[in-house]
Amino acid sequence: MAVFPFEFMTVFPFFIRSRSAYLNFIFKQSISKMYGQMELASKPKDLLDNLLALKAPSGFPPLTELVYRDPKKGSRFICKICKEAKLKNHAGNIKNLVGHFHSKSHSSQMEKNDLKELDRLISSFFKPTSPKASNLSTQDRENEDASDQRLSDDKMLKIELTAFLIKENMPFSKGSTVLEFIKDIITKYDHKVILDSQISKETISRISKDCIGASLKHSIFEELKVSPFSLSIDEASDFYKNSYLALCAKFLPSGGAEKPTTKLVSIIEMKGEKTGEALKNVIKEEILLKDPQISQNFMGLVTDEARSMVGSHIGLGKLLEKEYPHIICREDLSHKFNLICKALVKKLPSDFMQIIGNITSYFRSSCQRRYKLRAIQESLNKSSILDIIKYTEVRWLSLSQCLNRILDLWEPLKICFEQSKEFEELERLSTKNHLQIRIVADLLSYIIHYNLIFQKSDMLFDEIILTLEESLRVFGNLVFEKQFTHQEILDLLPEDASDVRLLDYYSLDIHTFTAQWLSSHGETDRIYKKYEKELQEKEENLRSSEVSETFNSVNSAENEQNLEILSNKPEEILLTEKRELIRMFESLKDWILEILIMMKQKLHKNDSLSHQVRVIFLENFDKEAWDNLRVKFPNIINQEKVASFQLELCIFKANFAKHKEDHKCSGKTILYTWMSLEAKHPNMAQLAKALLVLPSSTVPVERVFSQRKDFKLPKRSRLTTENLESSLLIYQEYKSFDFFPHKRYD
Repeated sequence: MAVFPFEFMTVFPFFIRSRSAYLNFIFKQSISKMYGQMELASKPKDLLDNLLALKAPSGFPPLTELVYRDPKKGSRFICKICKEAKLKNHAGNIKNLVGHFHSKSHSSQMEKNDLKELDRLISSFFKPTSPKASNLSTQDRENEDASDQRLSDDKMLKIELTAFLIKENMPFSKGSTVLEFIKDIITKYDHKVILDSQISKETISRISKDCIGASLKHSIFEELKVSPFSLSIDEASDFYKNSYLALCAKFLPSGGAEKPTTKLVSIIEMKGEKTGEALKNVIKEEILLKDPQISQNFMGLVTDEARSMVGSHIGLGKLLEKEYPHIICREDLSHKFNLICKALVKKLPSDFMQIIGNITSYFRSSCQRRYKLRAIQESLNKSSILDIIKYTEVRWLSLSQCLNRILDLWEPLKICFEQSKEFEELERLSTKNHLQIRIVADLLSYIIHYNLIFQKSDMLFDEIILTLEESLRVFGNLVFEKQFTHQEILDLLPEDASDVRLLDYYSLDIHTFTAQWLSSHGETDRIYKKYEKELQEKEENLRSSEVSETFNSVNSAENEQNLEILSNKPEEILLTEKRELIRMFESLKDWILEILIMMKQKLHKNDSLSHQVRVIFLENFDKEAWDNLRVKFPNIINQEKVASFQLELCIFKANFAKHKEDHKCSGKTILYTWMSLEAKHPNMAQLAKALLVLPSSTVPVERVFSQRKDFKLPKRSRLTTENLESSLLIYQEYKSFDFFPHKRYD
């Protein structure tokens, strides 16, 4: 038997956990080439026969083992591998055969088959030498060793690659990426160059920071000199209590892009004060004072609701507005929906949150319990095996995810508690609690829906305004008798949540509200009916048992009086339960009304500018709005351009209907439309394009902090801020490329 290095032997037991790097590269390329030639010369019906006649390269399966002609329709193929795996996309038109081979589903299934073969190979390495083998002659043993040495180089490469991944503590998912990178390197560079090349961590640091990173940062600043831009800003700390400020810019990239782009500009370590004044000075030094044209193109910024950012007197936004009066400072809308969600959580009954906490902590404290829950799901043939999710207060979507996971696992949880004889835990899974959890989860889903929408970094102002108006109408339609417009709802809503009772006149009565909610939430309706049925059965059981006890314990003279008293007792119990049920929906209605009031306070402040900006989206022509925007942004339309701007407005008004229709029929973005109008209306187009980069979300900068955790790990705790910034800039620029593109960096 062949002898393997010790480090390989230690790798084998873990190998099947990795994702195989089995990609039939050569085979696919040869098929693609032959396919292109035959497609020109063959009829569709003959194409598959010609392809099946191809000879597979050494080490790869014949094509006949993978596909065959569909017996029902000769112009279609059926993939054996994908059909055996019961994949949806296992057949198609013959012309799409190569595309199927390159598809993710087919490649993934081929990898799984290859893993089985590798598992068999690895198992053979550990088979003990038989007594018979020890009696083999020297020649026979040499022949056996030679046979073992003829193991596929392909498989040995995978074994070495797996050992490398484990040794370097790399995710197994990176195996195919590393292999493809190796292929790319050996095709680009001479073999001798690769063998002679050496590199140190200091060299890598200098290349990252002073070469690639510096070049990328310079190119972004060059863009900011010629394009209007806005900033999204956030501050966060790492594991080691180091505080960082991240700045992302939203701008119009050169080259005729059809929508604005958002890129990281800078990462700054905040070592001193973090006041609004300190933040302002850092932003000016890092970006705005780099070039006069950059400060001229600065349109605004968006932040979260930290006091240092949005303070009414000394917050960052107010301080920048004093120096740059034309800018717009906004607060992130997804943050605002998160604050509404947090306010709702505080209004939930304490016993409700205690139930959730008890269920999650029961499984969090024991891996045996978690294993048992998984085993129960497997016995129920669940398509996916789930775990309980812990509620974490600081995570935006945590409570919604936690509640929905409990609801998804409701039946397995009941079985688990019954088998473990955890009767106290089982009581928490009553139908009443099931209904209450379902109601809260449904309500949270509305808030989470809009939270996720406003996390998109590419939203333009018309979409933002329309979505805000829609959210107000959606919540309003849940509780009001008639369907009001968003402005009518704003007029109805009081300024303070304590005045919520003022809305009773316009809102639905509780019975109509309950019926309407149940009709639009099918699962809630099912649980509600189940609970009602349980209450009726409980009433009948109480009546029959207590009446029976009365007749058995007293004489007949007292029966009539006791029967009358006891017959009322079950009704009182049932009435209490029904009152609690009604109170559940009364609370739901109050929560929705309070959400509406909070939406008015946080999302629908008097902001005439937002509505004026809508004129650039060609919904209607409003000369006054255009003039107001010109006055607001003198950095774009200065005094010298006013006369020509007014002339453009007159011409634009005369042709507005045509421009509106052309934009609607083109199917292009509004930026593309204004680029096409720029020749005739240069000043209006310049202002419109500048308004397209107005700030909307801090999500891009928050994603930067999430990506930072992939670079600054405990094992890289000494990574400097400059190297962290350059790493993020490089990742941002080239994450969509398979490999680093050829580009000269001076």
